[in-house]
Amino acid sequence: MFGLNIDPRNLHGNPDAKELNRLGVETVRFTFKDPTGGTRPDEDILHFYREQLEALSKASISSLVILNAESYRGKPAADASAAAWTEYITGFARRAAELAAALAHWRPSFQIWNAPDLPQPQPNYDPILSEERFGRLLEQSYATITAVDPGLMVIGGGLVSCRPDWLARVRQSLGGALPVDAVAIHPYTTRPYSDWPAPDWGTGYLGDLLDGYRQVTNQPFWITEIGVAYLDDEGQAEYLRRFYQAVETEFSDRVAQVYWFCYADGMAHPYGLVDQMHRPKPAYEAYRQMAAPAPTFAATAAAAASLDSLHNYAQYLEQFLVFGQRNPATHRQMEAELRGNYQRLSKADIWRIMQQMLAGSSHEAGQSEVEALYRLQTQKDLYGTLRSIVLATHQRTGALTGRLGVHCRISAETDANAATNIEAVMQILAHVQPGNRLIVMDMVQATADESKLLAPDLFETNVYGQHRNGLVENHAWNLQRLVRAIRDRGYQDRVLLIIRLDAADGGANLNPFNSGSLRRCRLAIDKLIRYLETMLPDVLFKITLGNEPDLPYERQWSDPHADSRIFTINTFAPAAGAFMKGVAAERPDVTLICPALSAYLKHDQLSYFTSFFGNERPDNLVPAIHGYAADVAVRPGSERNLVEQQAEALRNWGNFRHISGTEIGSGGPFGDGESLSEKGRFDDVVMWLLLSAQHRTPPGQDNNWSFRIDPNRDDPTARHLADIVNRSKNRVLRNIRERGGAGLQIGRGHEGDRPAYEVTYVSHNTPTRMVAGQTNGVQVTIRNTSYRT
Repeated sequence: MFGLNIDPRNLHGNPDAKELNRLGVETVRFTFKDPTGGTRPDEDILHFYREQLEALSKASISSLVILNAESYRGKPAADASAAAWTEYITGFARRAAELAAALAHWRPSFQIWNAPDLPQPQPNYDPILSEERFGRLLEQSYATITAVDPGLMVIGGGLVSCRPDWLARVRQSLGGALPVDAVAIHPYTTRPYSDWPAPDWGTGYLGDLLDGYRQVTNQPFWITEIGVAYLDDEGQAEYLRRFYQAVETEFSDRVAQVYWFCYADGMAHPYGLVDQMHRPKPAYEAYRQMAAPAPTFAATAAAAASLDSLHNYAQYLEQFLVFGQRNPATHRQMEAELRGNYQRLSKADIWRIMQQMLAGSSHEAGQSEVEALYRLQTQKDLYGTLRSIVLATHQRTGALTGRLGVHCRISAETDANAATNIEAVMQILAHVQPGNRLIVMDMVQATADESKLLAPDLFETNVYGQHRNGLVENHAWNLQRLVRAIRDRGYQDRVLLIIRLDAADGGANLNPFNSGSLRRCRLAIDKLIRYLETMLPDVLFKITLGNEPDLPYERQWSDPHADSRIFTINTFAPAAGAFMKGVAAERPDVTLICPALSAYLKHDQLSYFTSFFGNERPDNLVPAIHGYAADVAVRPGSERNLVEQQAEALRNWGNFRHISGTEIGSGGPFGDGESLSEKGRFDDVVMWLLLSAQHRTPPGQDNNWSFRIDPNRDDPTARHLADIVNRSKNRVLRNIRERGGAGLQIGRGHEGDRPAYEVTYVSHNTPTRMVAGQTNGVQVTIRNTSYRT
């Protein structure tokens, strides 16, 4: 009886089976969508829906599959010839049989069409059929589906007009027959009780409507859509409760199934149980209370992780994620207790866990981030939730800063270049100590095809080899290669990934004045976060959005004649900043890095970022600076280079606590990069550009400031860079202390980093007699204090 309308092809409308089980959903309803228009069902699409049905079946959730014009393309116009309609109906019935044969293993029910009796066509939606055409469609589809398997149920198209006489004319056109196993209705705006919400509310009483349809047919009724848009959130929740109560207590002899419409506002606003930010609405809890049986106290106690254990796991996770300190026994116990555990924490619990990690410092957890973390729980198990809490907590402490690394060409490359550049990175990582985390920065570009961004996540696949430089379905093919190399070689505790995500609007930067661009960009960010969290759960990552917006070719959607400086600072910055601040507020566990200016506006950093941020300074939204040559070169003593001066101005005059250097081009990258991290106090320093010695530069590619590592030998350049990276732990600890966290638990018990080459004096012996002019041997004892032998 407790059904729910979902949409597997919609990111917002595709809850996983565990989420559906939590809600108490017994059956789901969705449309089989095949946009290919081929003469046979598309094999990739069939594979996708088979996987959906398999996951639902394993969770003991049945499915009602809608077959309509999205399942079989080519619906004729209303005034098309009789021959055209006969051809379409015959083809539709044949397609229904093909889909029944392909999906019968999972025993779904099939619903033929949706809203054929819609009174008026809607924009971009016209399912209207005449009574005679719908009758023929129903008759032929029922015959072909039951010929495949007589045990498959066929349900009539959901009727929305609340006019039983329309269904009577369908029966009349079929000579009195009605070839369905149940009649489906969508009784929107009907009252579940005769006097509620008010005696004159809506379009009538549900009982009267069912009586009217009962005059036409004695078959069972399925309510395949019911929802409400004309009440506030609390009113929606109350309507849901009363509707299900009424069906259970008064109409259970006539109504076999009720499918609430729908799971998410992202499917149809404002009908969802969750809003467009995936936050549960009051109706979510109302549905769960009605549908999910209350667990026994013993079962609840056995499944629940205690707050004390979560405090302990949080302290372990912060040491593990930041410093790579792994205790195998603790890790196994944590994974066993938290993985797959969908226990939800209260806001008070989240706040307490954060505050315990912040004890001993001047930092405090904020209400807005606690609420955002609370909402994120619907997408995560308890391990994922706790990981997000730890990362959100340390956005402010400096624990996620102090790292140094390289920009590399991987995602936007040919197979050969990507493979050899990955091997160059792997050679560095082989010499990096766990927890010291080399920054590896790469870039991908979001696809302009929103349907692909909305497609379900298929993160383990080998079918995307033809795609380059794009989030196609889920992520760039060559980024997947890098991610697999990190994972398969056991280097998750040695890497911090920074992924530059470019928009699909022409150039690197999103168009903040176009709602479609903002929506696609947000979908791409969400998908990229889910991908990295899924594939590399032990890797820290940050996302930078776009690049050098002062260059017109990096924002081809804008007026090419506009003054670049004025447009970038006064127009682009506040609009893009509003978008990124919104994303940062919703994902307090993810560090977002702003698009940096090019060298042309290198003296306008303060104006640009002040305009970008306005009066807000989120800890997880970070200004970025690019610098090259003399602007980043090491200066003697206390002197500061231009980039260091700019960072100081942003701190002192702009009140920015975090600054990242995401493109540092230098003839001496190692010394200059480490100086920016040490003296310049940059959160991140990314040196442009690491390539393999085997990289073959395509025509027109700009590889200025590159340095190279030969992956085919033990290259000393890789060791040199690893030596610098292996000094990063001290910078992290220093940043924690300098940012008010001297008393934090995460900073306790750490010895200083062991350098690559260092010894300490122990003793020496001096001979008792020495003769002038004669060589004398002195034995000196020293201790190796480095991490090398």
